[in-house]
Amino acid sequence: MASLRRIRMLANAVRNIMNDSEREPLYTIFVEIIRLWFRDRTLPVHYYIYLLYRRDSSNNVCAYVGLRNIARVRDRINSPSWTSVLDNKRLFDAYFRPTGIRLPKILGFNEKNRFVVGDDAVLVRNRERLLDVLKSLVMTSSTNSVFAKPTGGGCGRGCFMFDLSSICLVCADKGSGIVNGDYIYQEVIVQHPKMAELHPSSVNTLRIDTYRTDDGEVDVMSAFLRMGANKSCTDNVSSGGCFVGVDLETGRLVEKGFVLSQYKPSVLKHHPDTGVTFKDFGVPFFHEAVLIAKQAARLTPLAVVGWDLAIGPDGPILIEGNAHYDGYLSEMAYGRYYKNPVFRRLIRDHAPSLDKIARQFD
Repeated sequence: MASLRRIRMLANAVRNIMNDSEREPLYTIFVEIIRLWFRDRTLPVHYYIYLLYRRDSSNNVCAYVGLRNIARVRDRINSPSWTSVLDNKRLFDAYFRPTGIRLPKILGFNEKNRFVVGDDAVLVRNRERLLDVLKSLVMTSSTNSVFAKPTGGGCGRGCFMFDLSSICLVCADKGSGIVNGDYIYQEVIVQHPKMAELHPSSVNTLRIDTYRTDDGEVDVMSAFLRMGANKSCTDNVSSGGCFVGVDLETGRLVEKGFVLSQYKPSVLKHHPDTGVTFKDFGVPFFHEAVLIAKQAARLTPLAVVGWDLAIGPDGPILIEGNAHYDGYLSEMAYGRYYKNPVFRRLIRDHAPSLDKIARQFD
């Protein structure tokens, strides 16, 4: 079954490449794929995912590390005992809130049909009781709306938002899933007006990747901005959103953004819904967000973490940290990691075989 799935994925990739009017000549594509395949001794799937076969891509495809190599390094050096602190949203909140880092306000949580709202714990045994609990969550929110997400979830899966006007619909559509799952309920973040210009239906967030050395020194590898699309309430890339790199020096967006290949491969220069141009769009409080990401990184022994931050009207808000995150999105948005000085230090410290490849770019 898995082999059949891979064959279908490969066939889809070939079809998309062949039908892309912006692709390089087939001879060039073939030579580049073979070259990467021999170098890395694995099929270079990032060549397709990163859209490196297009004429508007970066001209040095060999300077890209690729998703498999990035994941192998990350998973080898991050401690499994600490990743659970980041993966579980209640543990994350309990660990970081005492540090003074600004986090989203927690309104409550549930473990199956046991709900905790404020200081009250209740058992939900029917639809009417669930309606009462959801209403109490909304009433305790200063924004009159609630963002729900699975306690151990990721990639925006299972998240939803509700207010008083949508409680009945939530109960009808998601009630069974709620009382049979584990959710955390947060006050909906009010984002900075400038960030809302990009896509007002979602809270558009920064992903800032940090590397912490064994000596505790922290630096930022890259950053990109994620935006929702099609009026989605989530900004997650795997849910169809788009993303674009951020210049670490200026805090401004770079020229080209992306939509992942499974959502019709495309390179964007402006948001597909709002039309806002990416190039030179300034992210408010960007440098403050970088400082918060570095502070959070110093507080855990994890070497590589992708930190998600929202930008509120008066500054950054740390939403979560991700140890098992899609680092390839960072390279796709930010550029060639074999030329990234912080990633170069990471592989010098932990991946000599990759560092040997990187030396050709000195």
